[in-house]
Amino acid sequence: MEKEKLENVSTKELVEELKKRIGVNFTEVPPHREKSITTVGPSIIIEVID
Repeated sequence: MEKEKLENVSTKELVEELKKRIGVNFTEVPPHREKSITTVGPSIIIEVID
């Protein structure tokens, strides 16, 4: 996909699409809460603050 097309997609839409993908684990942390995440690689952790 071209970069220009992705620039017009909201972060919310990108996250919703990623959540549907195989191999993607979604963990939500409510406001004013803490959560520790442990992973074994290979992995990528993306923090989205909304």
